[in-house]
Amino acid sequence: MKIQRGHFKSECLKDGLLIKDIACDDLGLLVKRYDILDSSDTEEMWVWDIYWTGSATTEANRHSTLIEKSILTLLNMGAWLIRTDHDD
Repeated sequence: MKIQRGHFKSECLKDGLLIKDIACDDLGLLVKRYDILDSSDTEEMWVWDIYWTGSATTEANRHSTLIEKSILTLLNMGAWLIRTDHDD
């Protein structure tokens, strides 16, 4: 498995991307990106639906929706990593 970290921007995130939470080793799959404000009159606020799997994942936190800026912050701080190769 190859892990990528560095300076990430919105363009780096896409449907099907796997992320790894280094605190618990759980994996999250980015599923869908959408603008929760959904109005041309306001600033865009992009969020991602994420499905998680791993030992720290329960029914209560298997599906989460996070603001894209928060995801990028976690990646850029090194708390989350992008998994770029699906072979272990």
